[in-house]
Amino acid sequence: MGCVNVALANSQQRERNKQQEKEEAEKKKQQSGEDTEHDWQHTNPQQSEKHHAAYGKSRDGSAKHDGKQQNGNQQNREHETPYQKLRETYSPEEITLLRHLQHERDQVKALQQNDGQDDSPVKKKSKHIPIEIDAIDAITPDNWIPRSGILKRNSGQHPLNAEPRLEALFSAGLITPLSKHE
Repeated sequence: MGCVNVALANSQQRERNKQQEKEEAEKKKQQSGEDTEHDWQHTNPQQSEKHHAAYGKSRDGSAKHDGKQQNGNQQNREHETPYQKLRETYSPEEITLLRHLQHERDQVKALQQNDGQDDSPVKKKSKHIPIEIDAIDAITPDNWIPRSGILKRNSGQHPLNAEPRLEALFSAGLITPLSKHE
């Protein structure tokens, strides 16, 4: 029986300590103002009742507005910029989103149908370069394949056995330019 009484006393003491710790934590919260962070809407009822036009209209079909502000602001509205007029209704983030959507809408409207018949820039540049069969290539079985004059001939007789000049590659930054891929 003695052990049971000691265990019971210890558990009661622990419960009292936990209760005291909870009470101290609540007092600290009230003193530091942590609860007021979440209750900011209740302290200012005018702010919490404010209606934002982006959320639609009230039950009676009209948007909620403060009548006092409407009368005073009607005279100033004539001198407001479009951004200021939008700012009355929307937040800056919403205005930015609207601007992006308007820009995207304008881009989509400006799109034109492309039939795909336009020539590539490489072909346009290479039109002025005459493509001829070299005399050296004329005696090979592949004499029907023209070799570009801007390519340097490598060993062998095959017309495709050629590479661009190193100066052209170095000037392009060691990246083969599109004009060399013809």
